[in-house]
Amino acid sequence: MKHPALLAASLVLIGGSTLACGGSDGAPAEASKDDFCKTQISIMDDIDMTNPEQKPDEGELASALQAWGKRMEKVGTPKGISDDARAGFEQIVEQAKDIDPEDLDKDNLSKLDEELSGDDKKQGEAFATYVTETCAEMIQDQMPELPELPSETPSS
Repeated sequence: MKHPALLAASLVLIGGSTLACGGSDGAPAEASKDDFCKTQISIMDDIDMTNPEQKPDEGELASALQAWGKRMEKVGTPKGISDDARAGFEQIVEQAKDIDPEDLDKDNLSKLDEELSGDDKKQGEAFATYVTETCAEMIQDQMPELPELPSETPSS
């Protein structure tokens, strides 16, 4: 079973699932790619997923997601983003800004995809693809390093 903080961070970081209709029509559409990507991954500064013993509770996570949504709305998207990816951005920003701690319950998270229309899924996937292609290097640099696994030596 996945950890709710990891699921919620993935939801926002990747932009795969959204609930809100409408969107952030007021968000700029001329952000630099650098500002967009830095703001996109800023959620990882707010939510420390590297220490499972100090995982944030749903309230802390909801607050972090709300703050991230407001930052993303202020920064907006770069020029040249597709209409579907922009619509996915608008949906995910609205969802993040309006998220409640109850929304982060594992049962509620598991129902997100079931509630999405075909267009919402398409737009969320377009946004996820855009983020992956545009911000891949920054995302990779921000990911916590995994410990090295000991090498196995064959027994003789």
